[in-house]
Amino acid sequence: MRAWKHGTVFALLALVSTAAPAADLAVFDSIITARLIRSAFSRRPALKFRSHEKEGTRVYEAEYAFRRSKPGQHYLCLVSVGVAGKFLDWPAHQQRVAETRKQYSDRDEVFFRHEFPAIGRFAQRASPAFGPGGGSYGLSFRTTDDLYDVRLILSSLLPEHVADPGLDLERLATAISTRYDGQSRKHQRKSPETAKPDHSRK
Repeated sequence: MRAWKHGTVFALLALVSTAAPAADLAVFDSIITARLIRSAFSRRPALKFRSHEKEGTRVYEAEYAFRRSKPGQHYLCLVSVGVAGKFLDWPAHQQRVAETRKQYSDRDEVFFRHEFPAIGRFAQRASPAFGPGGGSYGLSFRTTDDLYDVRLILSSLLPEHVADPGLDLERLATAISTRYDGQSRKHQRKSPETAKPDHSRK
């Protein structure tokens, strides 16, 4: 989807947060991969992918490789992992839901499901931003077990001759959540003695 007539589109940044020690953030290495991110595009673009640690978070970057005609043109996907509560707060989320429902009381449930997708424990979208350097928007969710926050942000500026590869932000967030849940269940089956995590809201 083009953000404006000059060809601004949105690429993805996804940030994920955990209540576990920093060393455990690598559990997402087998979840957030170039292949998984590529599967969320309507097309299958060539991506430059890498991961690194930054300020207590694990960051995954996927950059769409295209021929640039001007400096600053980009299509970037980032996924970062950090402690639960890094990007989301349950009381603040509840307040935002209430305020949104009050402000947009004339909207149907489709609108609210878009703003607050049924992903993980809870989720919410970030307001889009536009400027000379491109456009961006985001989506955050907490994993079902309340251990991690996941924030996804698309940021890009494409020239008019480059077609939007069609990244579906919600599809990617859902895929990360589903894959994480599946891996967690597999680990629990292998470790029946492991205590169940605290599912209370944080």
